[in-house]
Amino acid sequence: MDEKLINKTFSSLNLLDMDFSELEDVTISLTKKFIQNLMNFKDTTISEETFKEISLNCIKHLKVSCTKGPSFQNLIINTNGMLESLKEMLKNEEKKFDNVKTKVFELIANLCVKNEKCQKKIWNEVNELIICELTSSNVQNVNISAMIIYNIKIGINENIEIEQALNVALDHYDNFLKNNISMPDFLHILLDYFICSCDVVQSYKKLTSEKQRIFLYYVNDYIENESNQIINTSLLKHLTFEFKKKSDCVLKTVTSYVDSIDPEVVVTLLDIISTATAQDKYLSLLRDDASLFLNIGCLLQALHKIGKESKNTFSPIQNLEALIPNANDNADFEKEISFSFKTKLVKSLANLSYRNKRNQELAREMEIMQSIFECTNADARNPLIKEWSILAIRNLCEENSENQDIVQSLTRIGDAQNPVLTEFGLSEGVFRIKKHNM
Repeated sequence: MDEKLINKTFSSLNLLDMDFSELEDVTISLTKKFIQNLMNFKDTTISEETFKEISLNCIKHLKVSCTKGPSFQNLIINTNGMLESLKEMLKNEEKKFDNVKTKVFELIANLCVKNEKCQKKIWNEVNELIICELTSSNVQNVNISAMIIYNIKIGINENIEIEQALNVALDHYDNFLKNNISMPDFLHILLDYFICSCDVVQSYKKLTSEKQRIFLYYVNDYIENESNQIINTSLLKHLTFEFKKKSDCVLKTVTSYVDSIDPEVVVTLLDIISTATAQDKYLSLLRDDASLFLNIGCLLQALHKIGKESKNTFSPIQNLEALIPNANDNADFEKEISFSFKTKLVKSLANLSYRNKRNQELAREMEIMQSIFECTNADARNPLIKEWSILAIRNLCEENSENQDIVQSLTRIGDAQNPVLTEFGLSEGVFRIKKHNM
C-alpha cells in the first residue's frame, strides 16, 4: 500500500465535486485494503498513526455512504471479508485503537438503520461483540452498542432475543441508582422500548429475582413520567397479578415468617400500581380488576388489625417529634418497608373507586370503608394518609347514596385522641395557653 497514493486519493475524494456513485468503487476498494492490513500493520512500512488516520478517513466515507440508502449499505456489508475484518478490529483491545474501534461501531450502527438485510447479517455475525461492548468502560461505545441493538430489535424483532442485553442494561441502571452515575441515552431508549414491547412478560420471567427487582424500579420510574407512552398492558396485568399473589408476604414480616418472596418487591409493585392508578391511561384497566381492589382493601384491613394488636412496624406514629421534618429523634421507621405503605394502599383505593360503582359497592360490602375512616389521622409512618383517606371517602360516596348513608350514620362520640394536638395545647380547635407559676 502506497502511503502517498492513499493520502492523495482521500484528498481527491474530499475535494472532487462528483456524484457519490462514481466514488463508490474507489471508496470500498480502499477501505477493504485498509481493513485487511490494519490488524497486521507491523508488517507494513506505514506508521501506526498513518494507519489510524487512514482508518478514520475510510470509515468516515463509509458512514456517509450509508446515508445514501440501502444499496450502499448492502454494498459495504456484502463485500467479501468486510464484516470479518470489522469484527477483527472490534476484537482489538489495544488502547491506542480505541478511537478507531468507536468509529467502527458507529459504522455498524449506520449499516443497521432501516435495512433488514444488514440487520440480520450483522446480528448473526457480530451480536456477541455488540452485547459485550455494553459492559465497556467507554460510555460512547456503550451508547452506540445500545443504539445498534435498538435498531435491530425494531427491525427484526421476531427473530432476535435480547435478554442478555437487557441484563446488562439493568446493571447500568442499578449502578445509576446506587452511585448516581448517569446512563447512556440509548440504554434508556432500549429499556423504554422493552417495557412497551409485546414480548416483555416472557423476557421479564427469564430474569433473576434480583434483576426483576431492578426492572420493577425502572418501570416505576418510567410510569411516574406521565409524558412517556403507555407500557405494555400485558406487563401491567402481570405485575398486578404478581402483587395479588405476593402481597401477603408483607404481613408475614410481622410474624417473622420467612419465605422466598422479597417484601421489597411487593412494595415496588404497589408503588407501580398506586402511581398507575393516578393516570387515566392506566386507570381504566386497573379499575376493572375487582380482585385487585379487594386485595388492596383486605390488605389495608389486615394491617389495621395488626397495628392495633401491639406496637409494631404497622402501628401509627403520631408524636410531634416524628411528624416534624427536622426532628432530631431516631427516624429509622422511614427505612422500613412499612413506610408509606398504607398511604399507597389508600391512594390506590381512592383512585380505583373514582366513578366506579362496583368498587364502591365492594368497599361497603367488605367493610373496607371502615378501615379508610380510621386513616383520617396524621401518621408519621404514612405521610399524606389523612389527605388520601378524605379523597377516598369522597370518591366512594360520589353518586352512591348507600355509601353516603354510612357516613351520615356515623355518630359523634367525642373528639378523637390526637397526640399532636395535645402537644400543641390545642383542644376542640382552641389554642389554650396554660399559665405557669414562676
